[in-house]
Amino acid sequence: MKNPFLIQSLSIIISAVLLTACSPTTDTNKVSKTTSSTQQIQNQQLTADFISKDKARQLLAKQDEYISQLSEFDWQAKFKSDKPLTHKQLLVYYQKATLAWDKQSQQKVNTAMQALNKKLANLSINKPKQLKFILTNGLVESGAAYTREDYIVLTTEMLAMPQTDVNYLVAHEFFHVYSRFNQANRDKLYATINFNKSAPLVLPPKVKALTISNPDEPQKEFFSINLQYKGKNQTFIPIISAKRKYDKKSNLPFFAYADFALLAVKIDNGKAKPVMVNNKPLIVAMADTNYQQVVQPNSDYIGHPEEVSAENFANWAVDKQVKHPEVIKQLITSMTKIH
Repeated sequence: MKNPFLIQSLSIIISAVLLTACSPTTDTNKVSKTTSSTQQIQNQQLTADFISKDKARQLLAKQDEYISQLSEFDWQAKFKSDKPLTHKQLLVYYQKATLAWDKQSQQKVNTAMQALNKKLANLSINKPKQLKFILTNGLVESGAAYTREDYIVLTTEMLAMPQTDVNYLVAHEFFHVYSRFNQANRDKLYATINFNKSAPLVLPPKVKALTISNPDEPQKEFFSINLQYKGKNQTFIPIISAKRKYDKKSNLPFFAYADFALLAVKIDNGKAKPVMVNNKPLIVAMADTNYQQVVQPNSDYIGHPEEVSAENFANWAVDKQVKHPEVIKQLITSMTKIH
């Protein structure tokens, strides 16, 4: 299909190139017009694409980065299975979870998009042109809203919340899509809360088995932070781990098991390795470190730099008064520098 805006932008760029070929004195004009065109694309309003039920289950059943690295605990707690599901089994599972969009739910999302677009209108950032939305009944991820690849998954229960809460939710989930869209520059975003890209890390098998995967967070990268623990400087990587093995009889959601903790690591020959104490990896509670002082979070959702950053962005998007506004300003400034 034709895109008038895209055609107009390309025309500006082509015209600038032709002018340069005719006269070497027009190089400044070329840069100016090309930059203007880029800013127009970056400032273009986001549009919503409401994914059909059939397409939604196909997207969710895809063997993407998230599905391919699920832990033993993930399969048990989220899918009620002792082993990974096949693609056909995933299609059946997500068939039960996905829903067709109704007008009321679409309106809630559209209103939230209007609020987000208004806030982004004067902010030049490298963002996708469209946000894709999938609607579920809450079976997926224990009723949580989340993202995978370039789409956002919402539930009917969450869309029943007051519009102001939906606005905040959509802004939060937008940041995850934005972050993935600019994944090569995530380290710049996370640096605003003092996280750094870590050297490659292989989790110990026992730790990996109890890991609770968050579809919003980077799956193949780890980010570390330097903190004080028992009076000493220590490098940590945040992890979400189950406090115990999954109890099939209880049928509790995975949130009931979740423990947001810090894995101590050291760098050895270009690789991050867990610090071992009594032959066990050193995993400590965030409260036992100066995590709060170093990260300066503006909500209680502090388990990973991706979530802390998404909360900071959502607070900015809805003009919420926060405890650490300077951290949010740094994030927004960092976003404007990523192109």
